[in-house]
Amino acid sequence: MALKQNDNDTRNFLRAWRDYRHLTQAEVAARIGTNQNMIAYLERGERRLSVDWLRKLATVLEATPGMLLDQDPATLDIDVIDLWARAPPEKRRQIAEIIRTILKDWSGQD
Repeated sequence: MALKQNDNDTRNFLRAWRDYRHLTQAEVAARIGTNQNMIAYLERGERRLSVDWLRKLATVLEATPGMLLDQDPATLDIDVIDLWARAPPEKRRQIAEIIRTILKDWSGQD
């Protein structure tokens, strides 16, 4: 899916993530306590995506706020992303260190 951009340079991948999660605008709206029209405005960049909106949407769409702005789910290794999203926040640093160790061992670096 193409990056959504309007004249104000407001870009996001909200619709791509919503489609990836097989959710309607109405379903997303109900889960965060707003209406379908607001989700449509946010997707089209007609309303500003505040930090609060990004956090709410990221939770429902099982992504990070940054991913909603910068990453098309169609271009990502979603298995890794889903594992990361499901990891308890307090364990993510440990998971990242394990991955770094594996990559270091794999590349033969000391």
